[in-house]
Amino acid sequence: MHASHVAIAPTRLVDSTSARLRLPHAMDLSALPSGRSPPTLGFVAVLLVGLGCDPPIVDPPPLGVLGTGAFVGEVFVGGDSIEGATIEILGSSARASSASGRQFALYPVTVGTHTIAIRDPSGRAARFDVNLPTENLTVLLAPADTTLEPPTRISGSITLPANASPAGAVAFIVGGSVDS
Repeated sequence: MHASHVAIAPTRLVDSTSARLRLPHAMDLSALPSGRSPPTLGFVAVLLVGLGCDPPIVDPPPLGVLGTGAFVGEVFVGGDSIEGATIEILGSSARASSASGRQFALYPVTVGTHTIAIRDPSGRAARFDVNLPTENLTVLLAPADTTLEPPTRISGSITLPANASPAGAVAFIVGGSVDS
C-alpha cells in the first residue's frame, strides 16, 4: 500500500482525565523525500497510540503488602548507636541487623501489637511490645525501648520437699530491682 499523502487530524488536549494528545495542526506526510515510502505499519501503530488511540489498560502492580506497616528504630548501648545487634518481631519472619549510626526497618508488619526482641553478641538485650494501629503506617521506636541493658544475673537456691524431683519446677522472682 503506497500513498502519496496522509493527513492526521488533531484530537483533544491531554488533561488529568484523558490520555489523548492534541496536535497543533494536521500532519502532512506527503513531503517525504522522493523515492521514500510512507511510514511502515508499525510506525503508524505507534503514531496512532501517541495521537489518541486508547492503549490497553493494565492494572498497576501492588505498591506493597496490603494491611501492613513498618517499625523503624536505632539500637543503642549507653547512649551510643551500635552495630551487630539482631532485631526481630517474635512470631514473624521480620528481622533486621543494626548498623552504627543507622536506623533499621522491620517490615512487613501486620496491624496489631507485636513483641520486639533485640540482642547483641555480648548478651545485652531488650524486649518490648509495640502497636501498629493501622496499615500503611511507619512507627518510630523510642530510643528508651531500643537501648540494650546488660544481662541480669540471678543467684540463689531453691528448696524442695524431701523426695521431690526438680524436674518441671518453676521459680518466681518476687520484689527486688536491677541494682540490688
